Amino acid sequence: MAKQTRCKNCGLENPYYQLKCIDCHSYIRRRVVNIELWENIGKVIESPSKAFENIIFAEHKNFLILMGVLFSLSILADLNLVSNIINEVSLISTAFISFGIILGSSLLNALILKFTFLFLGSRTRILDNFYLTIFASVPQIFSFIILFPVQLALFGEHWFTFNPSPIAFKETQSFILLGLEGVLFLWSLVLLFFAFKVQTDNFIQAFLGVFISFFMIYILPLIILQSFFLTM
Repeated sequence: MAKQTRCKNCGLENPYYQLKCIDCHSYIRRRVVNIELWENIGKVIESPSKAFENIIFAEHKNFLILMGVLFSLSILADLNLVSNIINEVSLISTAFISFGIILGSSLLNALILKFTFLFLGSRTRILDNFYLTIFASVPQIFSFIILFPVQLALFGEHWFTFNPSPIAFKETQSFILLGLEGVLFLWSLVLLFFAFKVQTDNFIQAFLGVFISFFMIYILPLIILQSFFLTM
């Protein structure tokens, strides 16, 4: 059963995101004009369901460029770390290409989610899917903003090149930072599940949304970039 809002005037079931009834044009939910950035970030931590509802309801999805850039950079930092561990390949040397691939795959993910949820009975919007994915990654974005300078100060270029591995000369600090990143990554996945649960009101669709997003945003770009570097 798709998550819908029933019009109190005519009884029509409308998509959850709809502000006015499709049939009689009566208001069927509260109006949210803009996304209040800091307020919404705070709500993601304190009350995720309320934050994600505000994102879905917002008429203007502001802060798109800022949040999109921070989101893509945080993913790039994570994928660079994984790429170094797997094949000792750094993505920093082609940061612009890597950034573009990550951003492109994230937008494609939002499109795929729209049609996947539609096939399963839930009507969603591409921009909603994209914004939910970004704001669910707030822990990772904060990880990038806060931990990145620490990593740079402790390890310099070795954190990005693994030549040699930072674990080789600062083992304790390396494992602490990796552990923190791992916890924040898992937190982001949990938030993403809550985001899709608010959107669809369906556990299966929410789990599927997380799985698709994980593949499209992390696995697919990593495969593409690893293939690119290994064939150079």
